[in-house]
Order: sequence, then C-alpha cells, then structure tokens
Amino acid sequence: MGTKYEYLTRHSRIGEKIREVTGAKTPDEFVSWAKARDGTDVEDAIERIVENQRRATENGATVCLRSLLRKNGYNNLPKMDQLPGELQYHPGYKRGELHQLLAYLDRPIQKLYVLFAKDSGLRAQDLLSLFYRHVKKDLEKGEDYVHLELEPAYYNRKKTAGITFIGPDTVRLLKQLINNRTVKTETDAKIFPFKYSSMFEALQLAKMKGNLDRKIQPSHGLRKFFEQSLDRLGMDVHKKLQLEGHSQGVRIHYTDRNVDELRELYKQAYRYLDLSEQGAVDQTVGNLGQQVADLRDENKQLKDELSKQREVETLVREYLPLLRELSKDPEIKKRLASLKT
Repeated sequence: MGTKYEYLTRHSRIGEKIREVTGAKTPDEFVSWAKARDGTDVEDAIERIVENQRRATENGATVCLRSLLRKNGYNNLPKMDQLPGELQYHPGYKRGELHQLLAYLDRPIQKLYVLFAKDSGLRAQDLLSLFYRHVKKDLEKGEDYVHLELEPAYYNRKKTAGITFIGPDTVRLLKQLINNRTVKTETDAKIFPFKYSSMFEALQLAKMKGNLDRKIQPSHGLRKFFEQSLDRLGMDVHKKLQLEGHSQGVRIHYTDRNVDELRELYKQAYRYLDLSEQGAVDQTVGNLGQQVADLRDENKQLKDELSKQREVETLVREYLPLLRELSKDPEIKKRLASLKT
C-alpha cells in the first residue's frame, strides 16, 4: 500500500493536498497524523484532500488513503456508506465554550480564525483560502456586517460555501490586525497565511487546556455553532440553507438583492452569534421577550377556555329550573327509567 501511496502522490497533485491539509510528507507521517485524531476529523481531512479532483482520482485516492490507514491499525474511520453522525454525535461549541477556546489561543490571528468561522459558518478549507479581496468592498465601505464576496468556484461544487457574512465581533479584530500589519490589504493577500494542520493543532491544544468536551470537532464545531445560532432565530428554511451553503440556490449566481436580504436576516441572527457582553444581554432580552410572548399566548388561551366555561355555566343556570320541572312529568320519568334499564 505504501507503493500505491507513493504512486498516487507522485503522479497526481494529491501529494500537495496531503501536505497542505496534514503536513505529512510520507505514508508513515500520514498514519501518525491520523492516529492522533478522531475518525470524523480524519474523514473530513480526506474529503478536503480529494475534493475538486476528477471523479476517478477522487474515488481512487479515497480508497487508497483509507486502506493505508486500515492496514496500519487505524480503524476509527466511518464506513464509506455510513454517515459520521451514525457512529458518534459531535456537538457544536456553546457560547461559554467559545470564550474558553479563545482564552487559550495565543495568537490574535488564531482568534480571528475562530471568529470568522463562528460568524460565517465556512468550512476550514474555505476559511484558509480567503484573501483580502473577499472582504475588501464592505470592509472599506465601513459596513458592520461584511459580506464575503466569494467567486463562483466556491458555489459550483458538491460542498458549497454559503452566501455569508462576518459581524461586528470579527470586523473589529480584523481591523486591529490590519492596523498592525498582521493582515495585509493587498488584493491577493491571504487572511490566514497558515496550513490547516497548524490551526488544527492550536485548536486541539486550546480545547484540551480549556477542558472542553472531547466530542466537539476542533474546527467543524464552529460551523455547528453557526448553524445552531441560525436555528434559534427561526428564519425561513430556504434562506437559512443559503447562508449555510446547503442550497442549490447559492450555486454560480446570486444578486446584490439576495445579499441585502440575507444581510438583514443575518443581523437579526447575530444576537445569537455575538460573543460580547452586549450580545449576552441582547440574547437575554430576546429570550425574556419570547417568554413574555409565550405567557401572553398562554394567558389568552386560558381566558378563552374560562369564557367558554362561563357560557356553559350560564346556560346551565338558565335551563336548570326547566329541567327540574320536566323531570316531574310522569311520562318523562317513565322514559328515563327505561333508559337506565
């Protein structure tokens, strides 16, 4: 299998992708890298390695990499016909857990990665491919909610990116890092000039130091936080799918009108994405407002039921004397007695 691996990496661009995603340069390094990780994370990495290849190359590379791991004692990968969620549930981060994660990341650019991920819901490979040009237009206009202007290639594929944004949390830190030249403003300057493997290691270490749930996937758990936050708003399902990147409707073309409509929805959802103290207050106020609305609905239902009950009581009071008189009639008494028997 090592021979097949060498052939695969030498005669295709898969070798470059393996090094980019995992840092591994040899079969042994790739196996060692995988053995230090959860099966779902390794499966995600394999998907990133083989994506955008020709179908035959994609299938062959997937089988080769999985077989290499299996023959070297790594058996934690999900079965190819089985969804990862069927093997083990992986929760997303909660708000408090994100504060813990950020506290144990040393570099501001790593913190920016986390904020970008939780705000935009983009997958790791898309985050790491972002250039300044993707934020330039709205950022330089002074927008608080910056649309990520991605090229059609991000949408014309199996796992599409969403028509998405970053909010004030992230914009604030991004501007700070631009001011100190950590992030460059040349059109083709990468926002995150590092490999996935280094970011993965940093997230894993921060998770461990923060004693966070081991089942949370280091990077993908940020996307799940984003999706769960949108769920809490209860927006139109098709709009939600566009923001998340699950909809065919985001492929290839979208208009400024689409972006403006989604920006307004995103602003409404941001109180659940916001990690600031004001965000916590807004969430609390929003939750209290919903509780008040629910109590009002419940109070109205109780009033309606009480009103119906009073109507019945009024009818009983009106007709009770007549019923008593009728019950004295011999013929009615006889009929009532026959019903009892």
